[in-house]
Amino acid sequence: MEPMTEEQYRVRAEPAYRAVFARPDPFDEPFQPEIEARLVLYGYRWALHPPWLEPVVRGIRQLGESGFFVSALERAKDKNHDGYYHWYVPLGEADTYGPAVYSQQNAVYSTEGRWGIICSDEDHALIGGPTPIIQGIQAAVPDLDARVKEFLSVWKHYHNRNRVNLGWIPGTLSHIYGPERTRALLRDAELQWLLDHDQSETSITAD
Repeated sequence: MEPMTEEQYRVRAEPAYRAVFARPDPFDEPFQPEIEARLVLYGYRWALHPPWLEPVVRGIRQLGESGFFVSALERAKDKNHDGYYHWYVPLGEADTYGPAVYSQQNAVYSTEGRWGIICSDEDHALIGGPTPIIQGIQAAVPDLDARVKEFLSVWKHYHNRNRVNLGWIPGTLSHIYGPERTRALLRDAELQWLLDHDQSETSITAD
């Protein structure tokens, strides 16, 4: 795992980051229009781990890439932080970068600007990229649909308990799955009212 200074990031990795991501927010619509195939990954904690690690690494290798970039989207408050916020990770070390980004929203992305994962601090991530890498995840993680239902159920609970803002969910889901499937997902979760009501709450976090 190779750390990069901000200057090295700007030269080496930022063009790839900009090719994948339009904005650095997993609670929004982060992908560039060219990144067409997309999924919600629920049960994603800070970094690649089972069941996501193996299919993502396999998909990256099939694309002919030998590693990926990682960028922390937040700045650590820990005084012991080493000062780096960007890294290059060889595929053989894909399971080792977690401690560097622990508790920070972060982006994992293609060195060639072809795919990316942006993760939140609320156990979900969004992935976008070529269809084969997305299909590989769908084949390897057969409970993906159940995970998305759990994702919506958890946020519904947050709203019912603490009036947490859910206004971001329809736009994010539509960005990932398109409007038709979004309507079906929200209907099944008994959240269809989100399509008709403006959310006035300001907090996204569950706490």
